[in-house]
Amino acid sequence: MGLSRNDLKIAAMHASGATRAALESIAGGETGKASDGSTAKQLANGRRAHKRGDVSGAEARYFDAHLAASVIFGELTEVLHESERFNLGHGASYSPDWNALRSDGVKEHHEVKGKGPPDRDRDSRNRWKWAATLNPDDRWIYAKEQAGGGFKVETIEPRTRRGE
Repeated sequence: MGLSRNDLKIAAMHASGATRAALESIAGGETGKASDGSTAKQLANGRRAHKRGDVSGAEARYFDAHLAASVIFGELTEVLHESERFNLGHGASYSPDWNALRSDGVKEHHEVKGKGPPDRDRDSRNRWKWAATLNPDDRWIYAKEQAGGGFKVETIEPRTRRGE
């Protein structure tokens, strides 16, 4: 449920700077959302609603550090951003950040998380693991950006590579 105009106006009165401006800019809407779908809470926390197709800063850094060279050297023949959605059942779905096709025909799915707190990543990590369980012939890669730079990477290899 969205915030009422009155709630937004009250929040804007107690806020300052950019947060106040953001709250005031959406206070006229019925649902408490900006034109891009961001809520007042997201705007107040300095975050915008993620739109399908938008590449985050962490995703761009991961692509530069881990995927670009593989494309240049021919190890990956195709890399697409959020191009595939997996139905996990019970109304749940999962869309990896990067989907890639290796030159040997193996599909890879990359989930990239920024430097935020680990508890914020719990839901996407669980969906990543569940999608890997349902699609054991693909390679699944989970990359968490580290505070000092770089990424901590975990991989679930395809079933055929695990000797099953």
